[in-house]
Amino acid sequence: MRLALLLVCVLMPFAGEAAERRVLIIATGHAVLGQTGRPTGAWLPEIAHPWHELRQAGIAVDLASPAGGRVPIDPGSDPRTGGRGDDVVRAFLAEGLPLIEESLALTAIDAARYDAVLVAGGTGAVFDLPGNAALQALITAMWTEGKIVAAICHGTAALLDLRLADGSWLVAGRRLTGFTNAEEARVLPQAGQILPFLIETRARERGADFQQGEAFASFTVVDGRLITGQQNHSGRELGRHLVTALSQP
Repeated sequence: MRLALLLVCVLMPFAGEAAERRVLIIATGHAVLGQTGRPTGAWLPEIAHPWHELRQAGIAVDLASPAGGRVPIDPGSDPRTGGRGDDVVRAFLAEGLPLIEESLALTAIDAARYDAVLVAGGTGAVFDLPGNAALQALITAMWTEGKIVAAICHGTAALLDLRLADGSWLVAGRRLTGFTNAEEARVLPQAGQILPFLIETRARERGADFQQGEAFASFTVVDGRLITGQQNHSGRELGRHLVTALSQP
């Protein structure tokens, strides 16, 4: 009897606690822009800004890339290499640097551990994330299990070749956004010759309801469990939408 009472007293403080929410951010491992020889990779704010919003809400964050290990960062987004930065990016580099220095390999990821997945952008994402079997299996499993799927900027490319069990495209008939053709033309005039495909064009081909806001301004689209951001300026807003979605029972 005394043992039973002791167990009740020990366990009661934990009875009302919710399990910790956990989000997996996926980043590209591709470091070269096609045949140009120019460096590319992940766009750092698209990792740092959602990370900041999630951590502020007490949500755990892991980061994975196709092969694991160090994630290549586009130098234009990295203040360590002369790129643009802000307080959130600098805080990430101070606190979250191990995430991009020692990313998990996609083949080692257990989808059951995560409540949501977010695919970050950077031009490298268009090259190595579409067609990646481990990534396809991970995202489709999470979607099928009723979890949240998110992407930002070029990260939307990873969603455009995913099929559901009935053979339909995951994005068909769904509202989403990503880096637009107009934005691509402004930063990479020869994008049609350099990139494997343009995100807006491919999304429309897949039957998605592609939406867009003002160029290079924050814009996100929430369609149920699918949350997408147009480009790097959408990172904070997308992160907040993720927090809201994860707070739902």
